[in-house]
Amino acid sequence: MIQEIKKINALSTAKIYALILGVIYLVGILVLIILAVIGSGFSWVSQAGVTVWSILSTIILAIVIGLVSGFILGGVSAWIYNLVAPWIGGVKIELDKPQEPQDKIKTKTETKIKTRKK
Repeated sequence: MIQEIKKINALSTAKIYALILGVIYLVGILVLIILAVIGSGFSWVSQAGVTVWSILSTIILAIVIGLVSGFILGGVSAWIYNLVAPWIGGVKIELDKPQEPQDKIKTKTETKIKTRKK
């Protein structure tokens, strides 16, 4: 069954975007640091006075920038979607019919037993 997303909650979208971009920025900065260390043959670590604190602060800064920019982009994206969707239509998705929980499904045997007792 095809359904249309008419409105997106801006706050929940912002949180998801923030998490995704925070992780992407973390992975990206780790890759860049590893490549910089390998590419320089570990010489820049001792020559430039790079400390563990400066590397950690770079990683933390990248994560914070990813979280903040993701939150802002997610919120703005959802807000724009909510403005535009009524005019051009929302995103259409296909969903399966919801299944009943197993404890609510009555078997033929249970039904027969209940009807005999009455």
